[in-house]
Amino acid sequence: MADKPYKLAVLRDRGKDLSKKWYVEYYVYSDKEDTLVRRTIQVPNSCKTIAAKKKFADATIKQINSLLVKGYYLKELVPEPKSKDESLLVALNNVLTSIRPTLRLNGYRAYKSALNKLERYLPNDVEIPAIEKSFPYVFRDYLLNELQNSPRTANNTLDSLSVLFNRLIERSDYETNPFTIKSLKVSATSKNIAFDKEHQKAVELALLDSPRLYLFTRFVYFAFIRPGELIQLQGKHINLTDRYITIPGDVSKNGKTETVPIIPPLYDLLRTEIFEPEKLIFGYNLKPSFQGTGKQVAFRRHEKLLQRIGLGEHPYTLYSWKHTGAVNAYLSGVGVKQLQALLRHSSLAITDNYLKSLGLRTDPNLNDYNW
Repeated sequence: MADKPYKLAVLRDRGKDLSKKWYVEYYVYSDKEDTLVRRTIQVPNSCKTIAAKKKFADATIKQINSLLVKGYYLKELVPEPKSKDESLLVALNNVLTSIRPTLRLNGYRAYKSALNKLERYLPNDVEIPAIEKSFPYVFRDYLLNELQNSPRTANNTLDSLSVLFNRLIERSDYETNPFTIKSLKVSATSKNIAFDKEHQKAVELALLDSPRLYLFTRFVYFAFIRPGELIQLQGKHINLTDRYITIPGDVSKNGKTETVPIIPPLYDLLRTEIFEPEKLIFGYNLKPSFQGTGKQVAFRRHEKLLQRIGLGEHPYTLYSWKHTGAVNAYLSGVGVKQLQALLRHSSLAITDNYLKSLGLRTDPNLNDYNW
């Protein structure tokens, strides 16, 4: 295997043009083609800066080149019936290993996390033909009761394992996926409710001891920018002169480039900040940085703050600031049509349902009518 030809992976940085797609390119020997074949891995759009793109590319190149030097090549897979004693964990881990080069880091971590939970549940593994019909339901009970996973997290774990097993089915004679079960219902209103007035004031006061987290919540509260979008914004996306914030298409939830206005109270906070164009506004440690931060950093800090001031038992999360801002904007007189634009909803019906889900009546005042 070590004598197979290859060409080491290199970064194609497109002349360091951030507007173009960067990718890692390598050539690997294919049994089926009996020659070298070109393969590429795109640097994800979430890497916004040159430094971030290079960091991802360097790690990817190191991993690929290590495999190539050790003799990795593309084998022509001939499906064979699997032995009756094939273990579930071994089979799924092998599938994950085979598809890892095609996965982004977050995708790989999600699959690996699901497998780790399965391994905790099955320390002695199990043979695939011996899996009983009740297995996924008992495993889900384990996720909910022993690991204290939420229904949404339990659903996601089973979905990840189901995808891996489907990949196993593609390359074997197995026909039934044991992880395909009906998802649990997830309540949309059990979490992320808006703060009541008293709690809002208490949390805002406590946030003053954590300036970066306080500023983070102000973007969510005044501009309705989602936390997942916010951690990807750079200084160049803030236009204090014309008072608007750009949400690029590769950052926004709906994939469209949009702008949101900077209303006066947010402007008063931002005008004293220094925004370096290429730095993430909330990078590492929630400070301006070329290095990104994890998606859960702000959520966890906010959760700890709530616990510290005695509000940990309430169903508040970082997202509650977006809902609180919407409630307060509506009660202050901002119309549903205006809120639709501010919230970046695709239709008025979505905004209307969103406000109703927060307990607001959007019906017209019939006392003003006379006919």
